This record gives sequence, structure tokens and C-alpha cells, in this order.
Amino acid sequence: KTGTNKITRDSTQSIYVVPDQVSGRAYWNKIIAGLEKDEVFQYNGQLYGFPERLLLPKGKREGLPLKMFVYVTPFHEDQAVTVESPIWGTTVVDGKPLGYPLDRPVIRHVFHGVPNAYFKDVVVFHKNLEELNQTV
Repeated sequence: KTGTNKITRDSTQSIYVVPDQVSGRAYWNKIIAGLEKDEVFQYNGQLYGFPERLLLPKGKREGLPLKMFVYVTPFHEDQAVTVESPIWGTTVVDGKPLGYPLDRPVIRHVFHGVPNAYFKDVVVFHKNLEELNQTV
């Protein structure tokens, strides 16, 4: 729509990432329970993918400086392709190369002034779980 738009994306919406996998032992126990108790065992979820918890770097206690790049492209329904994969499931892709526009070398000044391309310097900090749970 015309004007200011707020786009919210969640890592779980990506076809390339998966939540942490069930351990091999837990998976085996489910299979055995299915056989011994005549329970239906069905695996729901993607078989392969990049772990969600690794999408962002762990960071460092003192901070890890990184450069973030965001690029927004229009979606053209006539160029969209529905892909059915036994690994990724059924999904609709935009017809652009995987990783576009980062499918080729990035020269920062080429994106300078492009309204739908944005670079941002960020710092990622790593904190232990105990530090996060402390009250102020």
C-alpha cells in the first residue's frame, strides 16, 4: 500500500530454518513406542534446515560488531513459482536467484541511495542465561 508499511518477519517463516531437532534417543523412543503400543508415529516438520538458534551469531561478551544488510523487493505474482520438495515441503518462491541480491559480490557504493537497500552497523552481545534472568 502507499505510505508507511510495517513488515514483520519471524525466522519460523523461512523454509530454510528449523527448530532444534529431537535427539536421536528421543526419536528412537518414539519409534519403539509406536511399534510396541501400536501408536501412530508421524514426523511433522522439515527434515533438513539451518538451526533457528544459529541465525544470529552468538556474539561476544564485549560485543561483536557486524554489518546488517536489508533489501526489500516487490513480489510479482506472475513470476512466483510453487516448489514442492520432499525436504522443504511446498512453498512459493519469488523467482529470483537464491540469496538475491547477495548472489553476486556486494559493492557497498552500488547500493548507496537505493531506497529499498539498507546497511546498518550493529553489535551483537553474548550474555549467559544467568545474566539475562537477573533482576535490576
